[in-house]
Amino acid sequence: MAEIGFGWEWTNFRRGESSRNEPVLIPRAFARKALWGSSWVSQELTLWPNPRLAREFRLRSETVLSNPVRRGLSLRLNLIDEFESEPAANVKRNDLRFLSSLAYSF
Repeated sequence: MAEIGFGWEWTNFRRGESSRNEPVLIPRAFARKALWGSSWVSQELTLWPNPRLAREFRLRSETVLSNPVRRGLSLRLNLIDEFESEPAANVKRNDLRFLSSLAYSF
């Protein structure tokens, strides 16, 4: 499944740069697949392109694996990858995080 959002982004920089106002176009794709029993895996991909510079963009990918432990309680493992094509000085282009959590639903 996919969707697209339009909006306005205001960025206020902390290091002396002037703030920025610009329109944004945010495409997003996501999918969810059932595995064994009530377990599932999902993938979400979001892109933030810069309308002024084609080579500048941000990309976020999140993969989730959910496995039920008992009724209403699931173990979730998330892998989140955030990429910035033109990061600020002394900042890495890629940020990779792994999260584990217990999710309770009622």
